[in-house]
Amino acid sequence: MKKVVIVFGATGRQGGSVVRALLEEPEKFHVRAVTRNPTSPKAQALQAAGCELVQAELAQTESLIPILQGADCCFLVTVPPQQFAKDADKIEYQYGMNFANACMAVGLHHLVFTTLPHCEEVTGCPVPWSDSKAKVTNYFKEKNLPLTAVTLSDFYENYAGVLKPRKVKDGVYTIEIPTGEQAYGMMHISFLGEAVRHIFSHREDYLRRDITLVTDRHTVGEVAQIMNKHLQPLGQTIENAQFTLDDLREKYKTHLGIETLANWYKFILAGEAYPGYAKYMDIEESRKLMPSAKTFDEWVEENKEAISAVLDPPDKPMRL
Repeated sequence: MKKVVIVFGATGRQGGSVVRALLEEPEKFHVRAVTRNPTSPKAQALQAAGCELVQAELAQTESLIPILQGADCCFLVTVPPQQFAKDADKIEYQYGMNFANACMAVGLHHLVFTTLPHCEEVTGCPVPWSDSKAKVTNYFKEKNLPLTAVTLSDFYENYAGVLKPRKVKDGVYTIEIPTGEQAYGMMHISFLGEAVRHIFSHREDYLRRDITLVTDRHTVGEVAQIMNKHLQPLGQTIENAQFTLDDLREKYKTHLGIETLANWYKFILAGEAYPGYAKYMDIEESRKLMPSAKTFDEWVEENKEAISAVLDPPDKPMRL
């Protein structure tokens, strides 16, 4: 019998990856894709691909119960409507409580939730968009939900978007990440769905476990070297700006959320002070869950033309 799987964020990067992976095994999974707007082109494309479309809002518990009824499992990603709004973290936590109430009402068998670390517990410096997900995870555990918590690492795809090298002069670009010699985990988010599909298929092995996905690991200097290896032949030199936290704050002091970003990098720099640090080094375990995922070097090689195209102009990032 097919498993009925609810997928939140089905038209987004994470949920979209999960939908694609589940649809590759139509004999095993029936996908119920959650969308705010079933008439949107992206939603209609999901329906054409074989998904059942359902409409719901995490802000409204009463809209969640009907779509969860009859489901075996659920993939959940929570994103507040405005990530850097004053109360975005409180909104996200409320979303989590609403979902937990609905989940308990219908007796859902398995929940996979993508989460992030509680940075403030490690450094004393809040990162609301990360800490709120950790708090939601803890709430789910307190309510004894049938949870597998999946902590994500930095997305390769961000290096063609929010983390792309910045132009300093014609043909020269720098990466402005203030993490020095501290290596950090990275992952090929496009293949998140493979991991989630495996977890749903092996429920008893992953129920009530915390998983961290990381498919590569580098310092910012190594990231710059890898990008330069593939982009320099295209006429674009990539360098490490060797940014410090103070450099970041000064250059982007007028940008919304810059102190929060600095606090995130403080967390990365804390390294082994984070209790889950060792999990960010376990690439082998993640590759068992995501066998199709590339290394960062392979990803840049495969997408070098697309990455090259987004470096000019600098204000129009591309999603890969």
